[in-house]
Amino acid sequence: VGGMLEDVLKRLAGFYEKEEDVRGKIQTAMAYPILVSCIGVLTVFVLLSFVVPKLTTIFLEFGQALPLPTRILIQVSDFFAQFWWLIVLFTTLFIFLLTRINKTSEGKFRFDSLILSIPAVGEFLKKVEISRFTKSLATLLDNGVPILQALDVVSEAVNNEVLKRELIRIRAEIGGGASFSGAISSSRNFPLFVKNMISIGEEGGMLEDALHKVSGSYERDSDRLVKIMTSLIEPLMILSMGVVVGFIVIAMLLPIFQINLMVR
Repeated sequence: VGGMLEDVLKRLAGFYEKEEDVRGKIQTAMAYPILVSCIGVLTVFVLLSFVVPKLTTIFLEFGQALPLPTRILIQVSDFFAQFWWLIVLFTTLFIFLLTRINKTSEGKFRFDSLILSIPAVGEFLKKVEISRFTKSLATLLDNGVPILQALDVVSEAVNNEVLKRELIRIRAEIGGGASFSGAISSSRNFPLFVKNMISIGEEGGMLEDALHKVSGSYERDSDRLVKIMTSLIEPLMILSMGVVVGFIVIAMLLPIFQINLMVR
């Protein structure tokens, strides 16, 4: 449309290379925590399903009152032993329903609204989407694509249904004669910084430059948040697994110490 196909393709190539680089960083950073989580869950499952029931039989033969942590562990182990199939069925059903709901427009809208309301995660995802949206829009405007057509293209590229509907509304208001800054000013999902930059860029006739600055700023923020979140996830997951496995070990050792004292 803008008659600058080669430049657009070069910019798109750079844009998608950057996105792939960010995605690769997240996948690399999450690989170890996911591995630790899977091993931890498998360890807990084996302990509760096979080890604890055998020790429980030994403990009950002595007829002594068991410590509270051991009694809690036995109850949890019994539940796992009797209803493990129910847990697997419920988890599978939940994932299936969540996938089906996410395929509908209204279901995805509600799910995305819930995700955006989570303090740290919602803020991160919003910055990623705004960075993608502003960079894509700036690229199109740089190459002479009219803003209404550019917004049509960009709204289809946004993954979050909440922000997508906001962009569709903004596009409709601009089509009705409103300015870009005026249409976006009433949105609750776009931060004040974005609104101000668009307003300044529109008034100064440098909307593309303003959008590029917003994209660059949010891209840097997203990279920083990725580093912070991935650096915290690993120790938190290890700590959580350590607490769970530690509780199981302590709950199994307490009766042994108690029996040992009784024998002495």
